[in-house]
Amino acid sequence: MQTKLSLPSYRAEIDGLRALAVLSVIAYHAFPEYARGGFTGVDVFFVISGYLISLILFKSLNGGSFSFADFYARRVRRIFPALAVVLAASYLFGWFFLFPSELAQLGKHIASSAGFVQNLTLWSESGYFDTSSSSKALLHLWSLGVEEQFYILWPVLLWLAWRRKLKVLAVILTVSIASFAFNLWMTQHDATGAFYLPLSRFWELLAGGALAWRVAQNEASQSDPGPQKLESATRARLRAFAPHLLSAFGLLLLLFAVWKTERGAGFPGAWATIPVLGAVSIIAAGPRAWINRYLLANPVIVWIGLISYPLYLWHWPLLSYARIIYGETPSLQARFLLIAIALILSWLTYQLIERPIRFNRRGISFVPALASIMVVVGLAGYLTFRLNGLSYRPVAQNALLQGYQWPPLKNWDPKCGGIVQLKPDSYCEISSTYPPSVAIIGDSHANALFDYFSAYFGREQRGVINLGKGGCPAFLGVERDNSSCPLVENTVIDYLVHHPEIRDVYIAGRFAATQSGIDFGERPNNSFYRIKLVDHPSIQDRNAIFKTGLSSTLDRLTNARKNVTILLDLPELNFDPLSCTPRLGLVARECTIQREVVTERQAAYRKIIQALQPAYGFRLIDMSEPFCGAEFCTAKYNGKVLYRDRQHLGIYASQYLLNKGFRVD
Repeated sequence: MQTKLSLPSYRAEIDGLRALAVLSVIAYHAFPEYARGGFTGVDVFFVISGYLISLILFKSLNGGSFSFADFYARRVRRIFPALAVVLAASYLFGWFFLFPSELAQLGKHIASSAGFVQNLTLWSESGYFDTSSSSKALLHLWSLGVEEQFYILWPVLLWLAWRRKLKVLAVILTVSIASFAFNLWMTQHDATGAFYLPLSRFWELLAGGALAWRVAQNEASQSDPGPQKLESATRARLRAFAPHLLSAFGLLLLLFAVWKTERGAGFPGAWATIPVLGAVSIIAAGPRAWINRYLLANPVIVWIGLISYPLYLWHWPLLSYARIIYGETPSLQARFLLIAIALILSWLTYQLIERPIRFNRRGISFVPALASIMVVVGLAGYLTFRLNGLSYRPVAQNALLQGYQWPPLKNWDPKCGGIVQLKPDSYCEISSTYPPSVAIIGDSHANALFDYFSAYFGREQRGVINLGKGGCPAFLGVERDNSSCPLVENTVIDYLVHHPEIRDVYIAGRFAATQSGIDFGERPNNSFYRIKLVDHPSIQDRNAIFKTGLSSTLDRLTNARKNVTILLDLPELNFDPLSCTPRLGLVARECTIQREVVTERQAAYRKIIQALQPAYGFRLIDMSEPFCGAEFCTAKYNGKVLYRDRQHLGIYASQYLLNKGFRVD
């Protein structure tokens, strides 16, 4: 059955623009050092989607042929077939090769992607640019969530406006301005939310929608041109030349976005206007503009554009799984090979699955089956998540045997009771029935050491209280990422100062990241740890912030006559320790990192801490020593992985440190 919707004429250069968009995203994912702003290709996709969908709606509403059933049936036939195949293939790979926590996360993301809420799920977890993003094989499907949420709301809003005879352009501009303002506000207050939330992204799709309105109005006026006005030859030449200039301007904006846009706190924000304006300019220039006609309508570029949707779906799972298996970014040759495989899979998906369903005259009959398949895929993912990654699988048993587990930590130990009045999301744990006389404070690195501290001081019949707060350095007056860290740390230090029975205080933390603001082992991100002094926010120098915050903490603790020990951090890894465990026949890597790399990573913060030692008289204990030899530091011992991830100790680390005779008293 033919659709009732009025479809726009095919424009090859729009498929060419799709090709530029998908190639930008692939370049960013595979070669971020050369295309640091390639992720802006998604913004181009948003504009294209907003333009085409809105043009279909305008034409159909104008012609009286709009049908919600037909509209959403077309969306199902367009989106579901390739997506279901990629989700099923990702799950199949995960079944055989992923460890329990990895498969549980994949299951959650499959369910979220099948329900088109992956953007909301990722927002609840972390940022698009965080360290663990490379291990999320369906990370890229956040954009499908935004688009589908737009497809649900926009036709309804537009139909209502049409029925009530409202000015459609006014509706578009009102919603766009509100969305853009929300984007700017969110970028300042919650950069991750600004990236993922649909309300902060709808203005990009509506930029294409506004252009579609203009095109629809022009076509309507051409069908009833009315009296024609004469124009001068000069004006006519300028009007004829304008599309060429407009498309060139648009292409320059897209290239500038890929070259210059930085990931982090400033995006999307105002920066997103660059790729959006570039895409709008190219589409507005029309098919006769030189760049559109000779570059974007080139058959090779158009072919990539035609397979751009399955190519977008396939490329990231392949790159992500390779990173998971290797434990680090694959070689340059491996990445090129993976892109070639993605192209082949995309072409096969387009030819064998997408085209036969999407362009079939009886395509409407596929809709119930496609919807059912997506429900089954989503349900399989959800059940896998709820069953904690199906630990009975052989690869899962191998992982558990080799130590890929967190130490048995509690977010809030009942023994803490009301003795520490912290926010509910804070951390408190007491080791034993002995009254705590030892405290460990800091971020999640302090939490990961609690099991060892509990066992170590338990031999002396001394209790330990852990007041670490994940993500918060134990520095007074220092705020990280607009978090509650200052409130938590003030409460923790106040508690310690007013409890003289706690004599010894150990400060632990991911000091290298706090001091430098740069992540380790993956792509550097200068906004990874955004820290500032609450009382002096104008101070930008990270060394000064680090020194001032630590000094404030030391002042209060030493004035309270506490015996303070600073634990110089354990080695961070530039690979995923999971890759040290074999996955069903795949060879595991050596679980070591060169000591000189660790030394270089830690040199700057150690210099600051060591400079403070004479004034405060605190002890220093080097947590690298039990893990490092003369040339290498290890993350595995006697077949057991000692790390839970690239920076936190795992379940076997405590016994390892005790067996090594490592002392902290």
